[in-house]
Amino acid sequence: MRRVAAIVVVGALVLAFATIVAARATHTKYTSEGLTYFMGDPFDYITRAAGKWLFLEDLPLGGVYARTLEDGTLEQGFKEILVSGKVSDDFADGSFHGTTSIEIGGMTCAGRFQAKRVDYFEQGSMVLQCPDGSKFHEMFQFPADPTASEWIVYGMGTILDPHG
Repeated sequence: MRRVAAIVVVGALVLAFATIVAARATHTKYTSEGLTYFMGDPFDYITRAAGKWLFLEDLPLGGVYARTLEDGTLEQGFKEILVSGKVSDDFADGSFHGTTSIEIGGMTCAGRFQAKRVDYFEQGSMVLQCPDGSKFHEMFQFPADPTASEWIVYGMGTILDPHG
């Protein structure tokens, strides 16, 4: 009987602790805008072609990144992206994935992204983990002009701060 009571007490303490931790976590919404550009000749990163598809690996992109938090605070930084995937030979369609890092607020957050391009319009999402334990998830989109060497990318997302 004592064992059952001890298990119930320990279970209640764990549940109480989890509730306190969850209550401290905050979700902050934001919008973002950034200039993204090639950091090398994209044709140097095409590894093969098959039919209408060109396959690329670790194409480096860079850029500036700015986000506006829901309270009006503006944060700015830099981003680096390594893109792999496939794109049609007219650059209208494709699917992409890779790694990304954003230096913002004095720290570098890193993670992964995935995107899909249909008829010269690209949409995707990224999830990044920051050294302070926060994580942000962003949906992004932009018109993918095949004649441009840089693009304005727009996004919106949420920062999860487990520390509140």
